[in-house]
Amino acid sequence: MTKNAGNHLQLFAKEALVADLIYVFGLIFSLKRSAKSGLLIFGSHPFISFFVVESYGLLRHVPEITAIFSDEDMDLVRSSRHRVKLLDNRIRSIDEVANALNEIRAAHSEYFLSPHRDSRLGWLKRALQPDLAVFFYDGHLISSTHLSTYNLGKITVEEMIAIQQQTWVSVGNYIGKLVGHFPLDEEIPKSSQRSPPGIVSTKDFKSDQFYTRGFLNDVPLHAASLVAILAQVNYVHFVFRDLAFPDPLTFFKFKFVTVYHAFSSLKAINASRYPLATALSPASASFFTRVFDIPGSRWLRNLSPLRNYLVHYKPELSTEEKLRPSATHVEVIESLAGDRKFEDIDHLLDQQLQQLSQLLEEGLNLSR
Repeated sequence: MTKNAGNHLQLFAKEALVADLIYVFGLIFSLKRSAKSGLLIFGSHPFISFFVVESYGLLRHVPEITAIFSDEDMDLVRSSRHRVKLLDNRIRSIDEVANALNEIRAAHSEYFLSPHRDSRLGWLKRALQPDLAVFFYDGHLISSTHLSTYNLGKITVEEMIAIQQQTWVSVGNYIGKLVGHFPLDEEIPKSSQRSPPGIVSTKDFKSDQFYTRGFLNDVPLHAASLVAILAQVNYVHFVFRDLAFPDPLTFFKFKFVTVYHAFSSLKAINASRYPLATALSPASASFFTRVFDIPGSRWLRNLSPLRNYLVHYKPELSTEEKLRPSATHVEVIESLAGDRKFEDIDHLLDQQLQQLSQLLEEGLNLSR
């Protein structure tokens, strides 16, 4: 790749891409420095894949870029990238996405419980054997063995283990090539590559007990889906925040995309119940009411043009035609947000992440 590999990009797109590259590079090294990197990395997979897929789409005209990934590897990375959208899916319905999570749950239960089926006192061993590990950061749920598998686009435990040795080598090579050859305007901030300082812990559960916590028993089909939303909200709000990178642009992007799809996914879960005429318990009804009463939630859900720009590095043509040739990334964001100041939107996202985390943790009886 030449030093001019990004010269075809608009100034604002190039600025956004470089900010993302610096952030993701620092993220990978920060996680590698953690003694608990094996647990923390799972929650970051969709975001790393997110950057890889979207930047690859911009730079695929460069031969050195297209040569890095096999078709199989890129398909796998794309599958992981879709997890950033939580339950939103153009191809599958909300219930079909929920069924995919529940298929993982069933496969993992079979993996852990089947060895005891024919053993002495097998019934007792199966009753005691946990089949779900949940990962916490400073007491906040950030992932699980089920979500780790889901974020990698797989179903079984065996597939999750096998995939660690493939594909992600290509991802590392790709990011390394970009760092080595893309015309960065500033040095990768070595000082920011610190290990997340929070306490990472894990706890084993029986999945059939875990997925009936709080009001999850009200929504059995979507219990795992609600846990997935909480995990991504908490990962962004607590883990990414503790990485404390100096450039806020990519953190803003991850916050915005997470909050946008969290609200959208929760709205879809709530709406999916009405055709079934399923009555919500007071606790469930209160949860959804409080979620949609979060200040700014309706306004944010209407910002799909901003969401699309942040994801794809390219605003809609009607917007692009109105921008100055020298427009910055922040100026594009503010324009697409109705001229609301970047700092104000960023503050709103922080508040919304905090409230979503608190409401979901309370609803799932996971409050500390």
